[in-house]
Amino acid sequence: MIVATRAERDPETSHYTPRAKKLLEEIASDIRLFNIIAWSYFSAKFSILQTPKGLSRMLSRGIMTRAQYKILVPQNSKTNRGSSPEPQYTTLQWIYLRLLKGRNDGILALTAPVETAFTTKILELRKNMSNIRDNLDGKMPLAYVHLVQSLVDFFLALSPFALYPELGMWR
Repeated sequence: MIVATRAERDPETSHYTPRAKKLLEEIASDIRLFNIIAWSYFSAKFSILQTPKGLSRMLSRGIMTRAQYKILVPQNSKTNRGSSPEPQYTTLQWIYLRLLKGRNDGILALTAPVETAFTTKILELRKNMSNIRDNLDGKMPLAYVHLVQSLVDFFLALSPFALYPELGMWR
């Protein structure tokens, strides 16, 4: 929303200029791609979207460009998986680079505080995406938590009887 309010407009009609429309559409496309790739990373059900086959299908449907496809495919091969960043962070970088390019080209009127806000929001989004994976990995099944709670309750209830031979009745 902030990007849309800062985009270049025609002074006579107050509509976006053609180059501002193009930039906004590119940013929106990158945001959609970021969401698809990020959530496919977290959900095993949609992990096929990160394979070369899934990425080529997204390319054929117009969800990504050929250049984006060429960048993302090597990152998802099994030999490169550990050495390259996760693809959702690559798409997040594309969004940020488009914002900077729009500023440099004069399409986006970004003041220092607004640019700082953009940078902060991008970094917060990256941090939150990392936290999602951590939260998903750290979950314990409810049955395990219930079993541990039951065992602790059982041991606490039996501890006075277990200590009776050593402490006696009043010690």
